[in-house]
Amino acid sequence: IALSIVDVKEEDWANSWKVYFKPEKIGKKTVVKPTWEDYTAKDDELVIEIDPGMAFGTGNHATTALCINLLEDYVQKGMKILDVGTGSGILAIQAALLGADNVEAMDYDTVAVQAAKENIALNQLISKVSIVRSDLLQEAREAGDIIVANIVADIIIRLTPETIRYLKGPKLFISSGIIDTRKDDVLKTLAQFNFKIMEIRESAGWVAIVASYGG
Repeated sequence: IALSIVDVKEEDWANSWKVYFKPEKIGKKTVVKPTWEDYTAKDDELVIEIDPGMAFGTGNHATTALCINLLEDYVQKGMKILDVGTGSGILAIQAALLGADNVEAMDYDTVAVQAAKENIALNQLISKVSIVRSDLLQEAREAGDIIVANIVADIIIRLTPETIRYLKGPKLFISSGIIDTRKDDVLKTLAQFNFKIMEIRESAGWVAIVASYGG
């Protein structure tokens, strides 16, 4: 067996993926467009300009796509949205474009916070979307109509009891990033804290759950 070692410059792997990231219509009307590509919106399409950098969230992953489709169905004009684990800021931006009056985006990763800040500015939504470094909901300023969290099952389980303080019912908790083998664990936790399951969607082995809290 021959073993060879090749040095790869950091900028090569940090940027080479961009050639595969093209404008894509994810929901019924939401188009995710990388900043370096050209795209002209059709009809009632909402175009999100994104440069994720090293943060998660291009819309291509099943968990993000599930959330994009769910937000299209549940966000209404005038709502307040809390986006926990915002990554690139893609869901926070979409919520604002869908008509939310105020969106609080949060992430613990400083790289994600910076990427989201830049993407919010790119989409000219600084007046509607704020971004802060936060351990889950710790830095949230007030309650919302919808909390969306595209994270992982264990963190969603940890987050669930916190959401009660930030949802003045009946309000919605949309959780995603749940691998299908952990779906029942998340559902059990939601039931434990008196959430009513409104809808479950699955794609490519991943699960998103819409739960209502009436407290």
